[in-house]
Amino acid sequence: MKTVKIQTAFFFKEDYNKAFESFSIIVQDVFGQSDRTIYNPIDNSAPSDIPRVEVRYKDFVISIAKNRIDILMEKLEQFNEYIERFNSINFLSLGVQIKRIGLVRTYFLEKDISTANNLLNSDFSDLKLKEVNLRINIESEVMAKKCNDIEKVNVGQLGTKDKNGNEYIVNGYLIDRDINTSADEVYEIGKGERDELLKSFLKKTEEYILKAKLD
Repeated sequence: MKTVKIQTAFFFKEDYNKAFESFSIIVQDVFGQSDRTIYNPIDNSAPSDIPRVEVRYKDFVISIAKNRIDILMEKLEQFNEYIERFNSINFLSLGVQIKRIGLVRTYFLEKDISTANNLLNSDFSDLKLKEVNLRINIESEVMAKKCNDIEKVNVGQLGTKDKNGNEYIVNGYLIDRDINTSADEVYEIGKGERDELLKSFLKKTEEYILKAKLD
């Protein structure tokens, strides 16, 4: 099973309503000059979670909205370095406090879709499935913080290459492991605590319930 994407999100206590150019500069102070910075022409009244800025680099993208900032990367081996730098952004200089954090790790599992019948009760186990979309959310606790522990399974495809460099498509499942602090609780999560939580979240993404039944 291969990790194909990791997304980390920090959620703000209040909407950021200042200049997004300033936010972009602070980000680039940490990560260096971006390959490309995109300012999305969005009306201020648009929903707060729509990205206003995308700061793009070769191996990752940082997306900034009014109520959150995300970093998206594809390679697991990049995680520790990039997250350490991401977590060192001087949010306080922007007047931003972090109230929630989350981590989504997406895996690809090469498997025949017929194995999805293992997830269904006997009334549905004989169906010839073409698609499957299953999601569970278990309330858990990490470092004394109430968390959502989500696992989602979808049918998916992955483009890959053979030993000769020829491209082909593999069928299987996309499995999301999403761990995030609960929106029901309001915390002020500082840099040190964010670092420890994200390490715990990443470890927790290696635990499964639905995926285990597909093997």
